[in-house]
Amino acid sequence: MQLPIQIDRNSPTPLQAQLTTQLRQLILGGQIRSGTVLPGSREMAVNLRLSRNTVLLSYDRLTIEGFLETRAAKGTFVSRRLAREQAVPRTSPCPPIDTTRAWASRSVEVTQARPSFDFSFGNPGADAFPALAWRRLVLQKLAQTGTLLARPGDPSGLPELRHAIADHLGPARGLAIHADQVIIVSGVQEALNVICRLFAVGGTSVVIENPGYRRACEVFDSYGARLQPVPVDRDGLDPVLLPEQPVSLAYVTPSHQFPTGGTLPIARRLQLLAWAERTGAWIIEDDHDSDFRYDSPPVVSLAGMARTDNVIYLGTFSKAIGGGLRVGYMIVPSHLTRAAITAKSIFNGGTSWLDQAVLADFITGGGYAKHLRRLQRMYKGRLEVLLDALRSHFGAVDLHGQQGGMHVLWRLPRGWPAAPHVEHAARSRGIAVYGLRSGMAVEYGARTHTDTSLLLGYASISETLIRKGIARLAEIISDSPGSAGVPPAFGA
Repeated sequence: MQLPIQIDRNSPTPLQAQLTTQLRQLILGGQIRSGTVLPGSREMAVNLRLSRNTVLLSYDRLTIEGFLETRAAKGTFVSRRLAREQAVPRTSPCPPIDTTRAWASRSVEVTQARPSFDFSFGNPGADAFPALAWRRLVLQKLAQTGTLLARPGDPSGLPELRHAIADHLGPARGLAIHADQVIIVSGVQEALNVICRLFAVGGTSVVIENPGYRRACEVFDSYGARLQPVPVDRDGLDPVLLPEQPVSLAYVTPSHQFPTGGTLPIARRLQLLAWAERTGAWIIEDDHDSDFRYDSPPVVSLAGMARTDNVIYLGTFSKAIGGGLRVGYMIVPSHLTRAAITAKSIFNGGTSWLDQAVLADFITGGGYAKHLRRLQRMYKGRLEVLLDALRSHFGAVDLHGQQGGMHVLWRLPRGWPAAPHVEHAARSRGIAVYGLRSGMAVEYGARTHTDTSLLLGYASISETLIRKGIARLAEIISDSPGSAGVPPAFGA
């Protein structure tokens, strides 16, 4: 272990005193934690070009002071008695950040142990990962061109992957694009940060869907943008309600509106594009789970319909392959590519070469298309089981978004417990269903959906667990106070 210690041989302070003082400061400051083993005296002497005797004398001094302790045949450690002192929070002379902003006050969600009956959404289940094909491609790439791992990456992404994505999106989403318009990112969050670097300044107006994707709203807010929520209905965003004053950006999820699940009809898409031309707004089209349609082909993308270059298209492989892959892409108009790549390079020098190379081969070799067909069958089967279980226990349920995607929104009838109450009661008994807030959504103004809607994912839970989980949920709701008007089937 190399410690950040600087020995000044021109200083009048003895070398031993310099070493002792700096080690003491590192321990007191918490940079070297209680229980950490220090380098051996020989190693420390070589690293700092000191005599071993100087190091030993310094260690002895700190041991006497109580900072270090020696364990026979194991080495010299920072004293375990300092754990409590190091745990005391330190104060800062710097002014605090403004935690009244939404993005600054939110706690980052940490992945925790999931209950057995987990109706989460947004990521495929572990049983959906193409493990055999992926392992084979990883080994092939390492055997063929493993030395490329040692080279710096290209901020715009691996050319082979950019070409593969462009070829895939042509027939899949109606996009006639060139590979140089494709920029590889680590996910939608990074893509939104790149866009904000280009267009957002303090006070920039950004149209968002209401309710909408909370993390996107937090990115815009962190750049000082002024959010303009526009209501959505069963068909998604209503263009009639769009503001006519100048707007810089409009963030939309037209293929499967998040969180309500609506699909924006062709007529509304044309209205939205006409509005953007009229007001000079850039449209950000987040096509997060359009690969999954169960009753009809996907509607052509806004970017594929636009007559002018004012749509930035975002996509991800997290929903089809896995959230741990962290590979997404943005499609930008040709005249914007250089500026977008420059903005992206501020965040990082490029995505993992190996992940990109394997994914490129997976797409071009036909593995990705085969994988999507398998997921379509799997998810459609799980969706049908979920719908049947809900109707069996709750009768005529008001569901939204079942035409595609990886979740449905369930509007609870009047007289039932509020959605947050149902979520909490279910979680206490081992069932995870999600309200808007825990489901990464946000609603501005009246709590039209927050109090009445639950989000149920089905992609990562087996059909057997879906049936059992919904049956238990029925029991929980029937036992809940304030559940007037609950159908008799709740007790079944």
